[in-house]
Amino acid sequence: MKSCQNKPKQTPLFAITPNSPTEKFVETMLASFAQMDNDVRSERSKNGMKARFKAGLSNGSVPLGYLNQNGYAVKDPETFDIMKKAWDLMATGTKSLRGMAEVLTKQGIKGGPRGSKKEYVLRRQMLNTVFRNKFYAGKIVSKKYGLEVQGQHAAMISEEKFYKVQSVLDGRNTNIAAPLARRNIDNPDFPLRRIVKCTKCGASLTGGWCKGKRKHYAYYFCLNKCKGLNTKVASINEKTIEELERIALLDKATDYFIAWLRQKYYLRSSSLQKRRDSADIELKNLYEFRQSLIEKNLSGVYSDEIFKEQNKIVEERIQTVQITKNDDMIQKYNLEAITLFVKSKLENIAQTFAESDLTGKRSLLCSIYPSGLHWDGNAYLNTLISPFYSAILDLKKDGVSFGTPDRIRTCDLLLRRQPLYPAELRALIITSLS
Repeated sequence: MKSCQNKPKQTPLFAITPNSPTEKFVETMLASFAQMDNDVRSERSKNGMKARFKAGLSNGSVPLGYLNQNGYAVKDPETFDIMKKAWDLMATGTKSLRGMAEVLTKQGIKGGPRGSKKEYVLRRQMLNTVFRNKFYAGKIVSKKYGLEVQGQHAAMISEEKFYKVQSVLDGRNTNIAAPLARRNIDNPDFPLRRIVKCTKCGASLTGGWCKGKRKHYAYYFCLNKCKGLNTKVASINEKTIEELERIALLDKATDYFIAWLRQKYYLRSSSLQKRRDSADIELKNLYEFRQSLIEKNLSGVYSDEIFKEQNKIVEERIQTVQITKNDDMIQKYNLEAITLFVKSKLENIAQTFAESDLTGKRSLLCSIYPSGLHWDGNAYLNTLISPFYSAILDLKKDGVSFGTPDRIRTCDLLLRRQPLYPAELRALIITSLS
């Protein structure tokens, strides 16, 4: 037998030595194949997501009120109706985002995946995103693609209501209808805080409690600490009621104002229908124009930059027209109920002030005294009344009889002597008495 001996291994003809140029080339080629495979997969995923978006399907998570089932957005039976009512409430303009967060929290609505540890309490920043989301109007918008398509999910609100809420959110910080009331800190113990002004320096009065021998006393005092301005809350409240009784309206003036209110209501209703008809025609043309932009962009006639620029202009115009069209909230009010309410409040303003809550007192005083009430420590001085209320108030003045020997029933002389009357109010009263 031949003895087993270790024979030297033969080196292959094309052996690859470590770190050789051949080895580096092979590694680079294999890595390129892997990179190309990843790029192909990535491109397929992107194309698939874009195709899914153009088909009207959401690629990410769905907002509150919806659930994601098998890639489709469906109504959430527990939160859909609640969120729909939240949109209706926001459209009225009576709630802030912080107030809506409190309302939804009380109803058990939270953000994040339901039932998971990632749930969180809603904040106004989160709700600002929610009420800016066009998904609720049945649209899907992509900032990445710069496109807006019709979604396949069920819309929660109309596009008209969506733009109504946008106008409410945009105008939240610009509505200065009652700035004095809005700036005050809510404290029912001092309802006149920052409404009453100091006659010496013009600063607003603030309130505070002073400790006596037996109990605490509520006082108003000047922010600049002017002497002689410290006044008990009860005393200044009595003077305020006396001031309101002094400018109380007569039944005649109240009836004239109700007549003016009715005329404005009917004029508004008639002009509103004409504006809605023209708005519908303009919206139809805008939607058709936007659809043509999309088709030309997809066919390559318009570049993405031109499309985005033109689409932004069209979107802003649609929002403006929708806001104009949304002014039909007047149709939802009961005119008879409004007139009865206004009459009951105007007939006795002092009683209305005494029975109102904190917000009602501030709104009443700010509407009558837009520049505030000026207090000298004992009484109100040089207090300016709003021109509109002055116009109604002056109707109670006597001096012109209703009816003449010529059988002309008019108070034209009285009306034309008052420069503070709004032109529309003067014309209405002259017409109603003739």
